[in-house]
Amino acid sequence: MGNKVEDGIVRVLMKSNEDNKVQDGIMKSNEDNAIRAKRSREEELNDLFDMGKRKMRVEKTAAETALYVEKIIAELEVAAEDDAEFNRECKPAINKLKKLPLLTQALSEKLHQQEFLEHGLFNLLRKWLEPLPDGSLPNIAIRTKVLEILSDYPLGLEHLHRREELGKSGLGKAINFLSMSNEESTRNRKLAQHLVNNWSRYIFNNRTRYDLEVRSNNVDRVFYKRPSTKRATGLGFSQGRNQDFIRGLL
Repeated sequence: MGNKVEDGIVRVLMKSNEDNKVQDGIMKSNEDNAIRAKRSREEELNDLFDMGKRKMRVEKTAAETALYVEKIIAELEVAAEDDAEFNRECKPAINKLKKLPLLTQALSEKLHQQEFLEHGLFNLLRKWLEPLPDGSLPNIAIRTKVLEILSDYPLGLEHLHRREELGKSGLGKAINFLSMSNEESTRNRKLAQHLVNNWSRYIFNNRTRYDLEVRSNNVDRVFYKRPSTKRATGLGFSQGRNQDFIRGLL
């Protein structure tokens, strides 16, 4: 009889232990789920916070870039204005020459080239190229460097708003003037004339027969030679083309 009672007590205790283990397991599972849920919420909040910080960093970088470009543009415009004033006072106009390394370095930074266009690059370069108040040209080093920069710069003239900006700036007229000036060096006249010809393609959307043939047969990779037509030569032809270019900018 005593053994049966003891066996019953043991079974009760064992069942109680099993129930406790199950209960502990349920509680632990609930705790784990709560911890995971808490971590998930914290991770979501951290992700949102990190996204906000990244967005702030991007916006700050864009703002800093715009401020940097505006500062450079302003500094270079002041140099041009000072040269004009010094020239009126019969003083050496060397401010642009001193700032030429800054102009060259700033406009060579590909990361900021479009930003300079957005902040009035056409107007700036026109001020650097146009004759001084007494009619004299800026230093030849300035003219050469600006023409070289324009020859390689991604001006975006395939876009209408860029062509309109170019026309309003007066830069095209300054380039055209240099292309025909007897005071300009032969090399610079060629650079200026190349710009006139290149920009005219965008302004008038005109293509030579050779260009059209190359484009239309590009798939077959059949290239035709330029037609050997006799074309007008001399200053008269150049002036006629350049006058059309100027009219296109108006």
